[in-house]
Amino acid sequence: MTEREVLAEDLHNAWDAVVQQYVDSPDEALRTAANLLVKVKNELDRRLRKRDKELAVVSVQEWLEMLKGA
Repeated sequence: MTEREVLAEDLHNAWDAVVQQYVDSPDEALRTAANLLVKVKNELDRRLRKRDKELAVVSVQEWLEMLKGA
């Protein structure tokens, strides 16, 4: 399991625990906590996808520089 997968599962488990507590005893603080955890998870996913995309893209200029050095 990658670090990314572990973090995603940890965030999901934390959210799930808060939601279960909210179902058992509805409370505004628990609802707020669940919403915050979802926002954090979504932002982390967005940033990691962006980073992966940036790491995967090699510009034409970079290819030319690599080919000149070969």
